Amino acid sequence: FYPGTAVELNRCIYNNMVDNPRDKHGNCLSPQQDAPCEDCRLTNISKVVTTHFTECQKPWWCHGHHKQDLCHQTHQEWFKVRFELEMKRKRADPSYTIMAMQPG
Repeated sequence: FYPGTAVELNRCIYNNMVDNPRDKHGNCLSPQQDAPCEDCRLTNISKVVTTHFTECQKPWWCHGHHKQDLCHQTHQEWFKVRFELEMKRKRADPSYTIMAMQPG
């Protein structure tokens, strides 16, 4: 819509997939040749704005075991937000049945 106004966002902060930044030969998968090969698996959860549940799988599928600590952390955050949403809905409608488990 507005040529020349696009901004590339940091993929470790926006749409973090907790994936390996290198291919099987050790080459960086970043589309920018001069960009650092940042490993999003090491990103502090407090810096992640959005996550993409591909490598970590969907939290509602309840796999529960992850090779990456950040997967566990993003799942915990998802359950926390889901529980908070359900509690708000319950306060608005006392007849509503809470479906989410309390995070813990």
